[in-house]
Amino acid sequence: MFGEILKSLRIENKVNQKKLADYLGVSRSTVSMWEINLSEPDMFMITKIAEYFNTTTDFLLGNIKEKPSDEKAVLPSDDDIKFALFNGDKEISDEMYEEVKRFAQFIKDKKNSDKK
Repeated sequence: MFGEILKSLRIENKVNQKKLADYLGVSRSTVSMWEINLSEPDMFMITKIAEYFNTTTDFLLGNIKEKPSDEKAVLPSDDDIKFALFNGDKEISDEMYEEVKRFAQFIKDKKNSDKK
């Protein structure tokens, strides 16, 4: 189910697999595998995909049938997040922002490994 939803969103938004893969930091073949249901992304990646397509994780996972209207699925933009993280500093580079996201993923992964 997830694969079909992802592919339809991608096509609806005129985004090719490579562009989506680049945004997510994965290979094009990974996106392809998701779309044909040979593998599934983790929850962090599902959240990033939902943000990219301005929808909800529930819609992506097939828990709800209709894509929420834009009013229901208002997600902060990268600029909004940068503003919040860096106190409005406009000089934050994309590389700095990516480093913050990698650190957040590191903390999440560490927390998950500590549970084992």
